[in-house]
Amino acid sequence: MSDEEFKVPNIRPTPKYMLKKIRKVDLKDYPAQDGRTRFYSYLTKIQKELVKITVAVRNYRKQWLCKQVTAHAVHWERDFARDIVRYTLFGYVVDWSQECKNKRVYYLDHSWGWVFPNDFDPWTTLVNPEFIGTMPQYKYSGYEYLRTDRVMGFIKQYEKYPVVEFLMKFGYDNFWISKQICEKATKDKEFRRWLIQNKDVKGKDTCYVSSLLNAYKHNVPLLKQEILERAKKELRTNEYKDLREAFKGEQETLLKYITKQGTHLSTYADYYKACTELGMDMTIDRNRYPHDFKYWHDMRIDQLNTKRAEEDKIKRAKLYEQFAQIATKYLPLERIYKDDYVVIIAQSPQDLIREGEVLHHCVGSMNYDQRFIKEQSLIFFVRKANDISTPFVTMEYSLSTHKVLQLYGLKDSKPSEEIQNYVNKRWLPYANRKLKQIAA
Repeated sequence: MSDEEFKVPNIRPTPKYMLKKIRKVDLKDYPAQDGRTRFYSYLTKIQKELVKITVAVRNYRKQWLCKQVTAHAVHWERDFARDIVRYTLFGYVVDWSQECKNKRVYYLDHSWGWVFPNDFDPWTTLVNPEFIGTMPQYKYSGYEYLRTDRVMGFIKQYEKYPVVEFLMKFGYDNFWISKQICEKATKDKEFRRWLIQNKDVKGKDTCYVSSLLNAYKHNVPLLKQEILERAKKELRTNEYKDLREAFKGEQETLLKYITKQGTHLSTYADYYKACTELGMDMTIDRNRYPHDFKYWHDMRIDQLNTKRAEEDKIKRAKLYEQFAQIATKYLPLERIYKDDYVVIIAQSPQDLIREGEVLHHCVGSMNYDQRFIKEQSLIFFVRKANDISTPFVTMEYSLSTHKVLQLYGLKDSKPSEEIQNYVNKRWLPYANRKLKQIAA
């Protein structure tokens, strides 16, 4: 289509009183007043048409700049814009070359041009929403309850569905945009009555559209239906893939059960996992849908924790036994005589934990105990000969390379040169000889 088919309306410059109003709002909302571009909008009338003008604002060399960039109306077939471009990654960029010297020129023509509806509609603060009330056809639209800057969309919806006024005035101001709600409220008098009965329900403004429609349809409390609707959406996520498979064909039954019990999908998922680990038959209804969910949930979780604790106790005992066997095998690598320092081998995972806690490093964690029992590396403690019980320096020794991998003192500090020489020149050759004897 050519530009002639969409003639540019007579968009007048922003009035001085409106500039003052925008300036006042900008100082309040954006006290930094730096060179970043901000957007505000105001309502006006052009040829008896309600129009929203969006302006861009910025500060440049102690000057406050404001320019019109877009114009939207209720009945225009196209919107209009100038000196503004939209990037997918960076959002809206405004050309300030006319107002700011030495600024990059983006356009050769700074006049208004038509754009497709909603293509150029940045989020703004609307500075004069009360202007709608000056137009008789919109005075009773419920605009004063509007919590968004999408005024044009709201008025269009109001013209198509006058019931929008009803929704706004009875606290359903988040639902004016829903075609389903508007059509239902327009055609169904009983639905409007139901909406009035539920107008004081706290939290209704954040409910799904489906929650309102299904709560009315099935005559159930609104917030109870909302729990069910949210559970439906949650069940579709990857987190509950296993649960969906387990309840294939009866997901609706599961969700209704969860809602009736006043619990959440995540809590039920914990219960189901606990029962599965305990080896219970989850094809039986009394296990899938216990009468008192909270009681049996707490019971199964407690049983699972007890089971895991017993398993951990067995694993821990086995770990300590394996650790002790390895420590005994490589006990000849210790050097505990004739020197100012001694090198002793760790005897248990608890020794590693104590060493790490005293010296504030990670030897008590990070799976050093697993490396030890797998004979990947050994942990030795370097101590002062006159104070053999106090942690001093910790060493990791590789059984594959026969080298010292790590040697650290308090808070991962590097030991003195004296200790390094002792470990590398005296203990290491001694340990490698002993290792050969063990291998033989």
